[in-house]
Amino acid sequence: MNKFCKNAYLVLNDGNKIPAIGLGTYPMCGEELVSVSRQAYKIGYRLFDTSPAYGNEEALGTGLFGKFFDRINLFKKKSVYISTKLFLDACRTHKEKEQLIDSLHKLKVKKLNLWLMHWADPNTFLENYKVMQRLKKEGLAESIGVCNFEIHHLQKILDACDIPPVINQVECHPYLTQKPLIEFCNKYNIILQSYSPFARMDKELINNPRLVNIAKKYNKEVTQIILRWNIQQNRIVIPKTSNFKRLAQNINIFDFVLSEDELLEIDNLNMNKRFRYHPDEYPLEN
Repeated sequence: MNKFCKNAYLVLNDGNKIPAIGLGTYPMCGEELVSVSRQAYKIGYRLFDTSPAYGNEEALGTGLFGKFFDRINLFKKKSVYISTKLFLDACRTHKEKEQLIDSLHKLKVKKLNLWLMHWADPNTFLENYKVMQRLKKEGLAESIGVCNFEIHHLQKILDACDIPPVINQVECHPYLTQKPLIEFCNKYNIILQSYSPFARMDKELINNPRLVNIAKKYNKEVTQIILRWNIQQNRIVIPKTSNFKRLAQNINIFDFVLSEDELLEIDNLNMNKRFRYHPDEYPLEN
């Protein structure tokens, strides 16, 4: 069992390191995200996840690297880990590099730590990924990966491309444990990154008696138990909140360790229940 400490890092299959917990930024924008990202950095967050689809890359860049932090910008740019995405519009029009350059400009960085393909357009995703490989080799991104990829998508990438994805970012929570996908990713040393880890604060999940009992045992919130369940099984988590109290709670998960029985108990809550789009059913025309 891994006993992560605060600001723990995982090693990707390309040798680069990534923080085990980060801030998901959707749907925050504007001054809200500027404020939240600055507070998150102050209390220990180092991984920040965004996408052109969220319309908030510029606000995140301002929050992290704007005038407020001028005196420590050089330090921050070395310590902050930025992840953004290649969205469907650029995939379908094959303007991958143009979108990446635009993201770099808005985020105020010269290269990305992590560039992910947001969704797999069945007609273009393989060629899109090959372009991502080339741009990584050009030095515009340290690592590349994918989001919302099923096993069949990943297998095509692995069969046709030179650089395997370092991460597959997918919906993952106790009601959707993604075990078959995780087993496949583990086989190829692809780390699973969990978005919507609280199932969009689903009341049934948050009030689940088994989770409530475990939370009481450790004097924690159910949300903290869910994050710890992910991290102890080598999954990266990117919970989103704009509430400063919950922001601090989400990163305060390194002073206890769930037992193997408790991990299994949470695993057994699985219903294969999604609260977001299935990757094969996402409305690609939108």
